[in-house]
Amino acid sequence: MAPWNDLTVLQFDTLAAIARGDFVEAYDKRAQFEIILNRLLPSLTRAFLPVVFVVNRELSQLAIKADAQLAERGDKTGKLEDAARLVNRAFSICANDREMVRSQSRKWGVYFLAGLLFQLYFRLKTRNLCSSVTNTLQTTDLPPLEKFPLAHQIKYRYYQGLLDFYRGDLLVAEAHLLFAFTSCPAKAQSNKERILWHLIPAAMHRAALPSTALLDRFPRVRALFQPFCTALRTGNVHLFDQGLVNHERLLLKQGTYLALEETRIIALRTLLKKTYLVCGKSSRLPFQNFLKALELAGLDVEMCEAECLMASMISKGLVKGYLSHERSIFVLSNMNPFPELKKVDLSNA
Repeated sequence: MAPWNDLTVLQFDTLAAIARGDFVEAYDKRAQFEIILNRLLPSLTRAFLPVVFVVNRELSQLAIKADAQLAERGDKTGKLEDAARLVNRAFSICANDREMVRSQSRKWGVYFLAGLLFQLYFRLKTRNLCSSVTNTLQTTDLPPLEKFPLAHQIKYRYYQGLLDFYRGDLLVAEAHLLFAFTSCPAKAQSNKERILWHLIPAAMHRAALPSTALLDRFPRVRALFQPFCTALRTGNVHLFDQGLVNHERLLLKQGTYLALEETRIIALRTLLKKTYLVCGKSSRLPFQNFLKALELAGLDVEMCEAECLMASMISKGLVKGYLSHERSIFVLSNMNPFPELKKVDLSNA
């Protein structure tokens, strides 16, 4: 009974420290609680997992508050790193469970703890540590992800989507983020908004733009992305460039600047298509015509740059045709020179 008695005392000590507003002491007591709990965990079954979830979540929350309190005092922080180490220990114990009866296995706790670890690593700016968690999940004999509680799936797939986004695998990222967005409860508006910050740029890479109705539900998201969506639909490249300038700080903070910048070529493609239509859909489009369109759009470019832009559109599959430098014309395909944008993936182009 000694360990359980110790846990009871530590629980009351933690609550008392929280009541006093001493989050450093509260974290230390909760960390001691976690250490004892991790020692007991190998002998416990799935029935005890709700306690594991609560303790690890509270440990992480107290670590954040404790570090903030230490920083205010001018003292050295480090509680969050310590919390991540303890949560990782609990994750490993659950992942390595050898319980023969799967319904009683502690493995049912791995995705909750994985999501919590991702959250901690992102906060610590140590995303590279997420790979070890992902590798463990991929190499461990686990029930299918869809069998786990939906809340566990949402958090895990949200962070997995972010990891894929930052790796540049935007199609996979979009699938994870879309699942998280559509599965997230309607009342969780702030969580849905957080998902959209990365889901929209990921989808824009295949020219899938959010509807006006969706943007209207999230005013802050609309304020950021509406200019870019308008630019891609109308070919207003200047509006796109101005949006990058106006929102540069926010986009850099979110880590979405480069991904969004890559979609600029879709606005250029729209402008090229408009030039093609104005010229009577002729399959022979003079370079000079597109250069003039760029100038009217407010861009100051040389002919060689205009040619590079057209060549880039061809290489990315945005336009079918070839450039004739001798005659200075863009020879467009007679059959569907402008393929459907939703079939184009800029991330792999």
